[in-house]
Parts: sequence; structure tokens; C-alpha cells
Amino acid sequence: MIIAGIDEAGYGPLLGPLVVSASAFGVDEPLSTAEPLASAPCLWRRLKPAVVAKGPSRDGRLVIADSKLVTHMAGGLALLEQAVLSMLRVSGEAVSLDGLQPQALLTRLGSPVTLHEHLWYAHDAAAALPRFCSTEAPTLAGNLLQSVMRATQTQLVFLASRVVAEGEYNRMVQATNNKASVLVSLTLGHLDALVRRFAGQGLLVVIDKQGGRGHYLNLLMAAFPQAQVRVLEESAACSGYLLTLPTGRAAVYFQEKSEKHCLATALASMVCKYLRELFMHAFNRWWQAHRPEVKPTAGYYQDAMRWLGEMQPTIASLGIDRSMLVRCR
Repeated sequence: MIIAGIDEAGYGPLLGPLVVSASAFGVDEPLSTAEPLASAPCLWRRLKPAVVAKGPSRDGRLVIADSKLVTHMAGGLALLEQAVLSMLRVSGEAVSLDGLQPQALLTRLGSPVTLHEHLWYAHDAAAALPRFCSTEAPTLAGNLLQSVMRATQTQLVFLASRVVAEGEYNRMVQATNNKASVLVSLTLGHLDALVRRFAGQGLLVVIDKQGGRGHYLNLLMAAFPQAQVRVLEESAACSGYLLTLPTGRAAVYFQEKSEKHCLATALASMVCKYLRELFMHAFNRWWQAHRPEVKPTAGYYQDAMRWLGEMQPTIASLGIDRSMLVRCR
């Protein structure tokens, strides 16, 4: 079966990109159609010699957890980068980390973003990764991870992201007049790719709840008209559905705090956060070159308003189109 997760980072901020990512692991166990989530193997337990959910670890194991928790740990950005690059190294389409650049990373993850469309990102396109951890850290951790994955017959079979920079984000919101629908469409894009590719092997997907929504039956029936959709459970904490398609079966769960329940979702969360941090790092470096006295921003509303107020003269003098810089919602 395939155990997959989808998550986002950057849904709330006023500055910087929205990122939605998906990851999927193949394991040598069948998908249960009765209780798919409860009976699925725990990937944290399966990969325990190489991975921890709480950290940082002193024995070289990777921290894979909710990205919000990881970034608040000591050396959080380094832990985030080490985990993401190590996973890329052992993925089915293994990536060489030697001289890896942000644009090449985005291409590998299937995101069509071209950094040159935004001046504050373009300058960073050729700067090699890693940015926050040591050069050798992802290779060392990746070697241990690869050994454990081979021993447990576990494979990372899918890792993809969709990075929506400010200009595209504004166009998408204006087209639908609904911010939530943008996130839903990006999430369903990953889900469709997973179902098309892995339903034949038995697929379990764990997704964070979408805007507090409790019922997803109509959404899934509209997205997958060829599927028979059965409700497995619907509650405040979790809503689960079984999709039976001509090509196979997929169990889809919308789980509150899903990063704590599924390693694949936690990894997707970390990929999202890592990419957004790379973008915001480039963003702040570019703008501080013009106004070094203005403190960096993480892009969230209150601080973004402070930053925009202080940076407004520079934005005007450079002739920056605000629709390419500031998100409309």
C-alpha cells in the first residue's frame, strides 16, 4: 500500500508564497478497506532507527514532525532543511545534492514557479543549497535513512510541491473570489496525482482539515466523478472516505492536526515550510540590500503591515507593482 500526506504552509500571511506539498511512502502491507487509517502501519515506528518525531536527536536521526514544532526547536531551520534534503536524496527519483540550486529543487518537486518573475527571489536562484544546515548533514542522515528504508522495505515514492508566489496567488483568488477555494484546488491537485498514480496499489491519504470543514463527500464526488465514495467516518476531529475507482481504491482522511498522526503528512508539512523559508530568506535579503535598517519580516499580517509601512518609499521608488508583492487576502 501507499501511505501519503498533503499539507500547506503560508495560507495566512500577507507576504511570500503559499506552498502545498505531498509525500507518499510505499510499504509491503495491504490497504484495509474496513479501517484504513487505524490499521495502517506507523511510519515513525517503522523508520525509528533513522527518524524521530521529537527532537533534536543526538544520534543522527532525522526529526520528522509538524513543521511548526520543528522550527521552534533549537536549530529548527537546520533540522528542517536536513530532513527535506535527506528525503530528496533517498526518493525514488534521487536528487544529487552537489550544487543543488533553488530553481532545480523546485523543478524536481514539480512546481512551475520561475524565480525571475519576482525580483526579490530571482537573485537567489543560483545560490547553492543547503542554506541552514551543514553541507554534509543531509548526506550523512540520508545514508542512515536509506539503510533503514531498505531493511524495512519502505520507499519514498512521491514528493511534490506547488509553490504559488504572490502574483499568481492574487490572480487565483481574484478568479474565484474565494481564498479557501485556492487552497482546496491546490490540495485536490495533489490528491488527483496520488490517486491516478497509486490507487492500484491501495492508497491511504491523510490531509489536514480544510478551513474547519467537517464534510467532504460532495467535494470528493465532484473531484472524482468516476469513483464510488463511501463515508467511513465524519466527526469534528476526522472525516474519512473510501474511493473505489476502476483502477483501485483510495482511502482519504481529513484529520485535525494530521501532522501528529501521519509521518507522510508531517514530511509534507516540513517541505512546505522549508520552501517558504527559502523564499522568505531570499525576500528579506533582497529588500534589506535596499533598506538595511528595515527589520526582516515573516510575512504575517501584523508584521507585514509594519514592514510595508516602513518599506513603502522604496517600493514606490523602484516602481514595484503591489499586486506582485502583496497578497490580496
